[in-house]
Amino acid sequence: MEGILALLIPFAVILMVAIVVLYPIYTKHRIQQSLIEKDLINENLKFIFDESTKPPTVRQKLRYLRWGIVVVSVGVGIFFGSIFEQSYGRDEFMAIPILICIGIGLIIYFGIEKKEEEKAQQKG
Repeated sequence: MEGILALLIPFAVILMVAIVVLYPIYTKHRIQQSLIEKDLINENLKFIFDESTKPPTVRQKLRYLRWGIVVVSVGVGIFFGSIFEQSYGRDEFMAIPILICIGIGLIIYFGIEKKEEEKAQQKG
């Protein structure tokens, strides 16, 4: 039973990632199609869906920084979790540092994003 479960985990992860990535694309396409079918969209409104004409926001510019901070935080959390697990011999101590480090990483990202937004508002 454990072998089958271990075999299904990668498939479940791939399926969840595919859903998270493809669902927004699918819903955006459905919205565009319904607007076209109802004849509510014309040449003047096409700029709404055109991504190339919109200037990138601060959040879009920093999206890779956010994921980098989260991945590094997970790594640091796993490191400290393994130290706690070896010290105390309990598996429960593995999740606590991971969650704490992710939270700290996201707080750091929030501070960086806030500072960049303030800079962008002062310029523009």
